Amino acid sequence: MKLRAADRRAVCWAFFGAVALGATFPACGGGGSQPTGSLYVTVVDKSMLPVSDATVTTEPATQSLVTDALGSVFFAKVPAGGYAITATHATRGSGRTTDLVTSGAVTKATVILGAATTGNAGAGGGPGGGGAG
Repeated sequence: MKLRAADRRAVCWAFFGAVALGATFPACGGGGSQPTGSLYVTVVDKSMLPVSDATVTTEPATQSLVTDALGSVFFAKVPAGGYAITATHATRGSGRTTDLVTSGAVTKATVILGAATTGNAGAGGGPGGGGAG
């Protein structure tokens, strides 16, 4: 079946119109990206020394990362909102804290292994102030 030129133009306009509409209205499956921020997590032991090779996860889930020699991981471009952050090490135990990632900002959180921690690890206070540093 061969389309006439006018029919081809109509199909093209319908296609591009649908694409533009989807990009305009996020509820239709396009455009409008969710605000994101970043999360910088430091994992320390009870003596406040950095812990390398600890696995760090978030809830809601983003990804699982392993700390470097400075006990740090960086979650880039995660959706803004509240997170529970858990760190686990094979020999040093685990720890958990919560923090709020704000759009366009880097939130710093500290997880102390072997200690019950919640909400900014008791230092700094407020969004992005959750570190001992």
